[in-house]
Amino acid sequence: MDFLAIDQTLCRRDGVCVDVCPLRLIRIGNDELPHAVPDAAQRCIRCGHCQAFCPTGALIREGQDPQTLAPVRKGLAVPSEAALQLLRAPRSVRRYTRESVSRDLIVRLLDVTRHAPTAMNAQPVRWLVFDDRALLHELAGRIAEGLRAIGFYVDAAEAFAKGHDNILREAPALVAAWADADAVMPAVDCTIALTTFAIAAHAHGLGTCWAGMLMATARQPGVAALLDIPAPGALYGALMLGHPRHTPRRLPPRNPLRATWRP
Repeated sequence: MDFLAIDQTLCRRDGVCVDVCPLRLIRIGNDELPHAVPDAAQRCIRCGHCQAFCPTGALIREGQDPQTLAPVRKGLAVPSEAALQLLRAPRSVRRYTRESVSRDLIVRLLDVTRHAPTAMNAQPVRWLVFDDRALLHELAGRIAEGLRAIGFYVDAAEAFAKGHDNILREAPALVAAWADADAVMPAVDCTIALTTFAIAAHAHGLGTCWAGMLMATARQPGVAALLDIPAPGALYGALMLGHPRHTPRRLPPRNPLRATWRP
């Protein structure tokens, strides 16, 4: 199978695929058609730009028929003001209703994160999902033990002992992103994926909150045992997830924009 094949009846010979390839692995040949450079198969990061940007679907990479790829539907484009509010309006949700979040919806939200950017398109992000309340309560208890061990947020641990979960906030679900520690940029990749998940969750009427106390205790024996992430994997972030008990009505103030323009 050729690494790159071109449907000559569809190709406009416009050079779009050449222009968008981040590693310049496609060149225009004497026949005015795009061709892969000799070592393209070894150097390609499989980002899919060549097929995504081709206006006619003429480019076949490694046997992948572009007609089987989901189209970008212009009718679903979000108006700019709606998009800006989607980015500004979400708040950290720490009070949830008792309603569970369906697994189908969680899978749908996680599936969106597959399209979030990752360094060198390595796509190293993997997920742990907790949606069993008993297990979440156990996890919160182990986090409380870890907080005491490291002397961090001990008041939250004490509150948990008295029946007040200020650790995972009695959220009905939690998603945690992990990756192999030797990936290209695992911390950044997982953070982008989690942020993408949080925005998608808000768009579906759900609320999230970063589980910082989990991250602070992730290497404590009790917590690490429950997470059970295989080496060389490491946890890089987690979000509590659920239906918000309250709805924000206004955008809170933020510090002024700080930006420096270089000449």
